[in-house]
Amino acid sequence: MRWLMLFLACSFLGCGSKEATIDAKPAEFDAPTIAKAAFASFDKNNDGTLSVSEVVTASPGIAAMQKGKPITLAEFTAKLEAYKTAVASGTPAAIYLTLDDQPLADAKVTLEPEPFFAGILKPATGTTDATGRVNDWTVGDSKAVGVSAGLYRIKMEKDGLPAKYNTATTLGCEVLASGREGEVGIYHKLKSQ
Repeated sequence: MRWLMLFLACSFLGCGSKEATIDAKPAEFDAPTIAKAAFASFDKNNDGTLSVSEVVTASPGIAAMQKGKPITLAEFTAKLEAYKTAVASGTPAAIYLTLDDQPLADAKVTLEPEPFFAGILKPATGTTDATGRVNDWTVGDSKAVGVSAGLYRIKMEKDGLPAKYNTATTLGCEVLASGREGEVGIYHKLKSQ
């Protein structure tokens, strides 16, 4: 009976290990204020929409979310609201990377929140396995079972990778599970030239 009590206590309260913690729910934020600030920065022609050309290099996360289509302020605000209501335990997310059509192994990958999420979302880091996949993340100093919903820039560190994949990254992603989706899969085919 005592073992059962100890098991249940560890199951519900944890046993001091940082190996399988849950990424904390992001701090509360005001979606309309963040959306307006992003539009003020990126809507260069002041037409009330963000085109892909306006954000492709300035905000790779927004560009990934747009999927090639312009987005209005109302649509962007609604998307930010969806991130606020996402599951507190984080969204299981995996990145699959190839370089010149071969799996990119042993690359350090960082999901860096877009600047308008500064202080709200935390960066997540992981290392690609032999198949080019990352699904084990570290957020802060803890292992995380998921990544907080939001928009991220993807930065990679490995010898020989061009700056467009690291310091001047053009890669972004949206982490948000929809419907019955379990894991969010993010796929990027990289080129060394």
